[in-house]
This record gives sequence, structure tokens and C-alpha cells, in this order.
Amino acid sequence: MLGSSLASYTSKTQSIVRVFLALPFSYEWKHKIAAFRHTSMPCHKVKDISWVPLENYHTTVVFIGSVKLEDIPQLEHGVTEAIQGSMPFDLHPASLEVYERWGRGLVWLRFRKSEEYIALVNSLTRTLGLELGDNHDRIAHVTLGRFRGIKRQNRIVLEDQSPYRAKSLALFHSQLSSRGSTYTEMRRWKLGNE
Repeated sequence: MLGSSLASYTSKTQSIVRVFLALPFSYEWKHKIAAFRHTSMPCHKVKDISWVPLENYHTTVVFIGSVKLEDIPQLEHGVTEAIQGSMPFDLHPASLEVYERWGRGLVWLRFRKSEEYIALVNSLTRTLGLELGDNHDRIAHVTLGRFRGIKRQNRIVLEDQSPYRAKSLALFHSQLSSRGSTYTEMRRWKLGNE
């Protein structure tokens, strides 16, 4: 398990970490996502976008929140149990979107509806005993940027894009600072036998 390696994620005085489960992207896919943003998005119409750094690209499956360090092994065990029988699956890029959600402006890469993604979310929330709010719509996406206010929503449909093959699930530690969020991968699980 994590044991002493967890010290690299937290300070010695910190006993609680913010964590989430996500589908990590390969280096190549992170660059492909960035290319979508640069070539397709009319973001010049939106001012003051705070762009998410390429290294932070991921698709959140379940945001867990604050967890005590001593509960991490139990959480990992629950994840291992929840993903039994989960196989790799494809996520198909559907659209790039600029819109307001939960009172803030977002730039998203949205994937097409995926029954496999929804099943993974449901299995994890059920097994881990989590409750998702009504505003968790189980839509696979990557947040590319954030901004204050919005005047107009944009949606650009992406046609005939090759899918991303989701082969693993990762537990990330999220650290917030005045310079933004830093995500550190703590553990990774393979989906199926790939």
C-alpha cells in the first residue's frame, strides 16, 4: 500500500488529504486534448481564462474529498473491490464547450455518453458509500479552463475523432495553492487484463 511513500504527498503535520478518482491520460492524449483547445476553440471571445496545465488533464470519475491518512488503505481496498469486473472502455470526444456551471465559467472537452463510464461511477460510489449530488451528471469530460462570468455559451462538435482507451483508474491527491491545483497520482489500478 502507500505506507511511507505517502510522506511525499503530504507534510509531516498534515493528517488529511483531498483525493479523487480519475481516468489518467497518456502523454500523447494530453497533447491531443491541448491541440483540440488550440485549433478548435473560439476562446478569444472569452477574456481572462485560467487554463488548466496540461499535466493536470484527467477525467474525474468520483471526487471523494478530505480523507484521513489512516483511511487511505481502506479506501484503496474499496476501490479494488469496486472495479472487479470493470474492463477497459473507449471515450469518444464529442464537443468543446464554453459555458457557465455552478456559478463559474468553464471550458470543457466533453466525451460522448458512455455506459461503461456511468457503470464505473455507480460501482465506485455504491461500494465506497458515497452520495453524489443531483448536479453530478455522470458526463465524462476534461476541464480545460475556468473564468469568471460568461456572456455567451459556445459548443463545437468534434466529428470523427479517434477514441481514448481508458485502461486504468488512478487515485489523485489534490493540493490547492494560490497558484492553482497540483495533482499527484498516489495509486493506479488496471481495468481488466489490458
